[in-house]
Amino acid sequence: MEHLRIYSHTYGSCNIVNSKGVVWVPKCASTFVRKLSPRQHNFMENDTVKEFGIFLRSPYLRWKVGLAEYAFRNNKTIREMQDTLMQIEFDEHTVPQVKFIPPEEKGRITFFNLDNRGIENFLRMWVPGSQHLAHEVIYGSKENISKMKILVALEKVLDKRKIKQICDYYSEDYSLMYKHFASNEVL
Repeated sequence: MEHLRIYSHTYGSCNIVNSKGVVWVPKCASTFVRKLSPRQHNFMENDTVKEFGIFLRSPYLRWKVGLAEYAFRNNKTIREMQDTLMQIEFDEHTVPQVKFIPPEEKGRITFFNLDNRGIENFLRMWVPGSQHLAHEVIYGSKENISKMKILVALEKVLDKRKIKQICDYYSEDYSLMYKHFASNEVL
């Protein structure tokens, strides 16, 4: 079967956690999800899984960490990425989160905010007895000082106009988050 690709990401990728699929959305705890369960699945290939969980992250914050990931992987500074900054979407880490969601006919979907409360809810509801893992999700499994330096440099070059463009670009993501989370939980 030919897989639909979103840059280097395979659409439909998820891991099975207690018979439920947790969908991989880049920069939304997908590394943690892959560590949590080695059982991989693709919801586009078969219909054995009928319930899915998806972590959603503030679109603006996700864009920033996506850009830092891109810069880190490509060994670039923010100064060297001026053209990339103008694009908003440039790899799987910056694609709107709504593009990764399974079609409704695939099954029930539960959304979890990628914040302390959302992570704790996910672990309590889907992986009972694993609340001790919350720290790993909250603080990231791959954070390093190089990415943090990129984020600091990024803050220095973003102006209000660019931030508004970014937020406008991810309007569907914001709408999805406002639909499922309290407004004070969406940044």
